[in-house]
Amino acid sequence: MRRITVPGATGSIAGNTADMNARRPGDFRGVALNGGCHTKRLARQARAHSAEPAVTSFAECCANLTSRLAGSDGAVVAGPQVLIGAAERPADRTMPAMPVPP
Repeated sequence: MRRITVPGATGSIAGNTADMNARRPGDFRGVALNGGCHTKRLARQARAHSAEPAVTSFAECCANLTSRLAGSDGAVVAGPQVLIGAAERPADRTMPAMPVPP
């Protein structure tokens, strides 16, 4: 099983990657998915990939994401610094598609 990290998972490029990987269950496991405040899509992807963790860089979105992942084994972390920790997790593949602030 390949471990993947997907920063910007809810955007079109990385989102398509995450969705494509979900079509091959057992082949991929999300070691970290980041989706900003797009908590509905991020929660769906986190469940599909058994992501550990689902990451939002916005603390104000953490409660909503936690609520959407209730009953799953997925962890939720929030804040700008957690993006660095998520990116440093060991993975076989990374699909970075997160916009860089100006």
